[in-house]
Amino acid sequence: MESGLAEAGIGNGLKLAIGSSLESGLKEALTGHQAIIDGEETRINKLLDAFITKDVQDKIEAARKRVGNVFGTGTTIAQDRQVAEFYREAKDILRTALKKHVSRRFAEFGEHLLSEADALPTKARNAVSADLDDASANIRAAAEAEVAGRKEAFEQFVMPLLARAADVRQVLTGSPSSEERAEAA
Repeated sequence: MESGLAEAGIGNGLKLAIGSSLESGLKEALTGHQAIIDGEETRINKLLDAFITKDVQDKIEAARKRVGNVFGTGTTIAQDRQVAEFYREAKDILRTALKKHVSRRFAEFGEHLLSEADALPTKARNAVSADLDDASANIRAAAEAEVAGRKEAFEQFVMPLLARAADVRQVLTGSPSSEERAEAA
């Protein structure tokens, strides 16, 4: 069958674009991952913007009161210490919240990447299968067109021969030809 297709010129120059299909699928996956990363950057910025929660506001207020309650000798130094302590505490709160958020999101993104990696062989197999199905359909259509063309050429060649054979038969048997039968009808 393969040699018959080759002789008929069917499938010549057929090139499967499997590599480009796979590349396209990987590019789509990378684009999706970049969107996740961009979204995560936005989330972190929102986390930082929303950092001043009721709890943090209460801590700021408590620190202000501690600073305001410092009186007496060395007041400025004691107030500076209270302010420095507040900023250390705020820094610790921010660091803890950010670490917690980044760790959780890193784990979720890692799981997402693992699931994507697990799905890659199936996606690749599906892409290759689709390319092969398309190639098969194209080959089938070309073969059918070639067969139909040959059938038509055969009929054009044979029909006059059959008509002549009928005429010869008429001459030999004395029966009316196909043309005479058509005229009589």
